[in-house]
Amino acid sequence: MSTEREFDEAGMSAREEVPSPPGPVWRVVALVAFVSVAVAVMAVYAVSEYRTERYERARELLTRAADDDATELERWLEEGSTDAAVMATQSGVAERYLRWQTGADPDFPRMLADRLTAERDIRGYDCISIFTAEEWPFATSGGERCLESPFKCADIAGEVLTAEGPEFCDHIHNGAGAWCVAWSSPVRQNADSPAIGVIIYTVQVHDGVAGVLEDQPLPYDSAESALVGPHDRGFDIIGSANGFEPVTLERGGQLHVQLADDIEHQDSVIRTGPDDTGVAVMAAAQRVPGTKWLVASRVDIREIEEPVVRYAMLVGSVAALAVVAFALGMVIVWRMRWERYREHLALVEIREALDARDRFMRNMSHELRTPLQSIMGFTSIMLNGLAGPVSEEQARQLSMMDASSRRLLALVDDVLDLERMRDHDARVRTSRFTSLEVATALTEAMRPLSEHKSLECRFVHEGEPIQLETDRDMVERIVLNLLSNAIKYTEAGFVQLGVQLDGPDDVLFEVSDSGRGIATDELDRVMDEFHQVLDPEGAKPVGIGLGLPISKRMAEALGGELTVSSTLGSGSTFRLRIPRVHASVYRD
Repeated sequence: MSTEREFDEAGMSAREEVPSPPGPVWRVVALVAFVSVAVAVMAVYAVSEYRTERYERARELLTRAADDDATELERWLEEGSTDAAVMATQSGVAERYLRWQTGADPDFPRMLADRLTAERDIRGYDCISIFTAEEWPFATSGGERCLESPFKCADIAGEVLTAEGPEFCDHIHNGAGAWCVAWSSPVRQNADSPAIGVIIYTVQVHDGVAGVLEDQPLPYDSAESALVGPHDRGFDIIGSANGFEPVTLERGGQLHVQLADDIEHQDSVIRTGPDDTGVAVMAAAQRVPGTKWLVASRVDIREIEEPVVRYAMLVGSVAALAVVAFALGMVIVWRMRWERYREHLALVEIREALDARDRFMRNMSHELRTPLQSIMGFTSIMLNGLAGPVSEEQARQLSMMDASSRRLLALVDDVLDLERMRDHDARVRTSRFTSLEVATALTEAMRPLSEHKSLECRFVHEGEPIQLETDRDMVERIVLNLLSNAIKYTEAGFVQLGVQLDGPDDVLFEVSDSGRGIATDELDRVMDEFHQVLDPEGAKPVGIGLGLPISKRMAEALGGELTVSSTLGSGSTFRLRIPRVHASVYRD
């Protein structure tokens, strides 16, 4: 049967590549555990690298923002010093002051105050004053801020009168507690003349710093920038956290204290720690050149960590899915190997069983031939009267015995032929002959059987006889079996053998009949070993179902094929297509 052939081929394949049994389950578990640890290590490393990158990015942004703010504040301070120096060295101020002292220019103080007021309004200062050794102050710009006594800056003026150049006071407070700065420069007739007075520019730090810090935004929602000025009582702070309003804090353990202490030893520093409210932050500080001030940019650690947490969750999920997928894959592979190994064992068992069956059938077939031939020989002797006279009834019984023995011997020969075919032992012996010779011999041989059933036995041959060079015995045996089956399953009508060329290289033998036909669901199984098509009444036909399987294998040995088409109730057609010249002829 075809199923046995498949088992046989599978068994042969199994012998060629024997699968090994899968290892124990603990090895799979150990491998999955190892991969899990490796994936976890890679995930931790990836998260750690991302966290480091986030922190490095935050440090870079904070440091850059602090550097830019410090640079802008340095420029702002230089502008104040420049304004004071330019006003102090303007020609005419010292000369008119000296003329005023002699009474020659009585309007000079009022004119000078108006000029300072205009300068204050244009430059945006709080107060501009000129002090002399005799007058404190001599002239002052208008405005309420100049009425507050600390803004008169007498102490600063006294120091600058004896100074050689401009001075800068980076930390003074007005009467309201505002953090202010002052620029001063001595007023002289020329560089070699003694100072006749001091010009002082004052302004609240908030007015200049707010715009500078607002111009350096950071890509963080919690980002803040601040200017910190240390003094004896603590710190003055102007920052974005409170709308750039000045705040004075006493010294303590806050982060700005640590930054201020570090700035005393280096110009730039970055640290992490709690701020004055206890929130963990990262802050970068940069010294403002020429002052004790420091510019600080800060961000909450939580805002740096939140993307890291989300990234860790994503990486963890991917790692978990990867481990689960790997574990499932290993389980599937292990089970597939186990199933393949079990299938191999089953195929080996089937192969061994089939081999045992084949050996048994070959041995039994050979063992049956000898007694059958003996029975046939003794029956022939008795029928011929060589052992003495036999009655008519005895002759009839002996004839039935002889027919049964011959039928049994034919079945044994079929079994042997099938085994030889199955073992690929079908030897092709080529000879030259014509299609007409084969067809004529076979139709004449089958004519008595067809006439016995009153069937018309036809032979159709188109064109000239076809020359063949292949195994004539196999061809005749196949066609003879097809004609025999056609006669056996046809009750009335005809049996026809047709021969024709099928292309330039093939010959087609076609056996058709007007019998009962074959059902559609039987067509695919009609050539299976030991399969028989039942009669319409359900009766089992004569034989064991090996004729067509043997014919099919012979057709394949000849390099051709045997096919069938049928319509139930209208007959069947079997087609044998073989090469005109067998392949072995070309090899020879």
